[in-house]
Amino acid sequence: KVIIPSGQTLDASNGFVAPAGSVVQTIRMTPTSTAFSTASTSYLKTNLALSITPKYANSLIKIEMSCTLLNQGDELDLRLYRNGVDIALQTQIHGDYDGSGTYTTTALMYTDLPNSTSSTEYALYVRLGESSGTGYVYREQHMLLTEIAQ
Repeated sequence: KVIIPSGQTLDASNGFVAPAGSVVQTIRMTPTSTAFSTASTSYLKTNLALSITPKYANSLIKIEMSCTLLNQGDELDLRLYRNGVDIALQTQIHGDYDGSGTYTTTALMYTDLPNSTSSTEYALYVRLGESSGTGYVYREQHMLLTEIAQ
């Protein structure tokens, strides 16, 4: 029920505008256990990738992800990419240097302002720090994108 005081009008010509700080939408990746492996020293896209189409150009996008990593080299580098372009999260997972591997369960969170209402993909990219060994992203991999009105 909407009550409009006498002498006032209700203008809804612009449609609904979400108040600042409110959640506009949430997109959830279907969790996967499909392993991704690499022996490359160049960044490669992993299974942790998800797209969102923001409803408002000035929205904040909160990116949350978690996974288990196995590093059978000296260093495994992680970066967050938006639409194939590196935007943040330089993280290094150091290995044990003997090849048997170091396991790490990790959760990453980042906020982004893509300034767009076009489909936007966020993905975790990884690479080895040196040309020996193998890095894996596997076990329960999760990703959640939340659009927050500004």
